Amino acid sequence: MRALRTAPLAALLLLALPATAAAQEPEVRLEAPSAEEWAQIQKRRPVDSALSTVVYDVSDLFDPTPPSEGGVELESDLTPEERAAHQLELRQDFVADAKRWMEPTFDGTWTLAATDGGLLVATLPSEAHTWMASWLDVLRRGEFDLADCSLRFFDAPPSTYDRLGIVDQTRVYETSQLPALLESGLEVITAPRLLAFMRQKCTVGITNQTAYVKDYELVVVAPGDQLIADPVIDVVQDGIEATLRVTPLPDGTFGLWMEASLSRLKRPIATTEVTLAEGLAPVTIGLPEVSTVKLRTRVVMRSGTSILLTGRMKYPDGVARSPFSWVDDTDGSAHECAILIGVKRVPLKELDVQPEDEIDPVPAFGERRDK
Repeated sequence: MRALRTAPLAALLLLALPATAAAQEPEVRLEAPSAEEWAQIQKRRPVDSALSTVVYDVSDLFDPTPPSEGGVELESDLTPEERAAHQLELRQDFVADAKRWMEPTFDGTWTLAATDGGLLVATLPSEAHTWMASWLDVLRRGEFDLADCSLRFFDAPPSTYDRLGIVDQTRVYETSQLPALLESGLEVITAPRLLAFMRQKCTVGITNQTAYVKDYELVVVAPGDQLIADPVIDVVQDGIEATLRVTPLPDGTFGLWMEASLSRLKRPIATTEVTLAEGLAPVTIGLPEVSTVKLRTRVVMRSGTSILLTGRMKYPDGVARSPFSWVDDTDGSAHECAILIGVKRVPLKELDVQPEDEIDPVPAFGERRDK
């Protein structure tokens, strides 16, 4: 077990001695904490007698390197600054995952923090330490397993969801229930598939990019030192995206964290006239207006099950509404979006990627597929 309860600094320094001095605990690979890390540990010593502080060595889990053929190490294209920022994000995500899925539920009086050297300082009750030890063991045993995530982005009138009785923000579906859902009239906009390492954050979505004239610059050109207005072109983006991360849990289930965002560009883009200089004719620039709605969710699920994220909620008037809804600017039709996510665990050694069948081109976001 890679854990060490708080003790005098001299006791921690013993872990840096040669292997002969630490033969009783060969699996512990902790190095002596730096002065800064020791100060962080001391600050988190528990006040409540029901809590205890344990320092876990998780340096191998912050940024694991997948095994490569022939033992060749993979080179990174990141600069030292980018590498440091990446490592910081990995540490923050690791702590966030532990707090998010811990059992019992993480309490505000407990503390959990990661040091730069790969130590996890946890001040928790005994049952939470038991969960932490089990969770770290699960992560190490399936360190390079992958999450096979199948997503379907749906577009349908709100009445379709009403007819299906969907009034919850999320709903879990077993494999046997999926055919009925897929044949219920929900139009599939796109159906991407993601293969990602466990705890790896990934983003997928459908976006449109629209160019518009953002501004003008006055430029002097030859011949005759003419003053002209040179347009500055910018791009505005709208659509729907989903960022997700799958975390294995001690009881064999998975924790799925996801943030979905829906951005809509108001069309046509509003414009206004501006005068750049005296004596020049007014020019027209665009003033794009984009509305964005975000929804975060987390759910515990078994391998092979799927979750439908709608954001729907029943209001006091008895009507279920979703923030992922809009009215088409051209024909006034009502639309509502939902995302279906299925997750399966795939051990890296069993990975067998086969070419997918060809599919029809996906329409742009917001467009209807011809029936």
